[in-house]
Amino acid sequence: MEKMLKNRNQPIKQLDRILGQTIEFISDGEKEIYNIRNTARQEYDNLEKELIYLKVETATLITAVDKLYQMYDLNRKKLLNSNSYSEDELRKLHKETELLRLKLEEEKDRESVIIRRRNDLEIQLRSTKDLSDRAEQLSSDFNIAVSLLNGSIKQITDTIEDINNKQALGIKILQVQEEERRRIAREMHDGLAQQLSQVLINAEFSVKLLDKDINLAKRELNSLKTELRGSISNIRRLIYNLRPMSLDDLGLIPTIKRDIELFQKANPTKNLTLNVSEELEDGKIEMSETLILTVYRIFQEAVSNIKKHSQAKNASIDMKVSGKNLFIQIEDDGVGMSAEKIVSTMDHGFGLSIMKERVDLLRGEIIINSEKGMGTKIDIKIPLSN
Repeated sequence: MEKMLKNRNQPIKQLDRILGQTIEFISDGEKEIYNIRNTARQEYDNLEKELIYLKVETATLITAVDKLYQMYDLNRKKLLNSNSYSEDELRKLHKETELLRLKLEEEKDRESVIIRRRNDLEIQLRSTKDLSDRAEQLSSDFNIAVSLLNGSIKQITDTIEDINNKQALGIKILQVQEEERRRIAREMHDGLAQQLSQVLINAEFSVKLLDKDINLAKRELNSLKTELRGSISNIRRLIYNLRPMSLDDLGLIPTIKRDIELFQKANPTKNLTLNVSEELEDGKIEMSETLILTVYRIFQEAVSNIKKHSQAKNASIDMKVSGKNLFIQIEDDGVGMSAEKIVSTMDHGFGLSIMKERVDLLRGEIIINSEKGMGTKIDIKIPLSN
């Protein structure tokens, strides 16, 4: 019996050793990728600072070149009217004009050099961002792998079938979390960070203008106020997308209705309708906080798809309760997708994939029917008792 137990435990120990070596190898790789990512981010920040400085310098130089050109043009006009000047005055005017011409050429050459450097920096910024994004993705993949491998060997051997299900669920949870983090980071970088960078550039430019042209400086500062208001609106939108307070204050259906009203105002050429069963409308159906938040996120993904990808003019969202399940149907008259495109989309972490993962986490079902040029229909069933 002891020999049998020893023989049965041998594969477990071997598996434990292999897993330990694998985790160590992955952890070492993760550290290297972490260093690459940090280096790329630091390089990106340095390049961005230099680019901001060059843009300010370019704006200042353009103003100087314009002023020189005006002076040069004025002197040329004076030379054309030579009868009004003595010989000494003409010689002096010729000399001043020539000096202005040389200075103008010198400043134009300098301007060309700065513009070339600025263009080079923009190319380097894009390359560095791509490197940083790839490293970020790899780091995310490593995190998922390490999280899975760090599970208990005893639990794996005791309940193989159960653990397989938990691993699949764990992968989906981690993927949803990582995708959500990437989305938030992307929104902050592509929207808020760039807006604030532009505000910084304009602020520095306005400071330089204060001593030169006070009226233009005032106009720039007023423009700056508008940009700051836009940044504040973006921050509020990001906070709202993270967790709408109206879900707690008003409930699921009123929040969805308000979002649809905002969508219609922002997209007057699209028609999005919501049809809700009476029991949902009256708030008679009890739903857990997790279910409410998941349904709301599914709604957000659906609206995002209608807005950005489907090219639909008309769309509808139907919600009803039947038995112990919540049914959601999302339909649009957009460009649709082929069967191959649906499979590809579901495999690569786009909106439909995230929607499916959220439904799977609540042990629900999702069916997507779509044909190219015939629109898309998504049917979702989620158990109310999650």
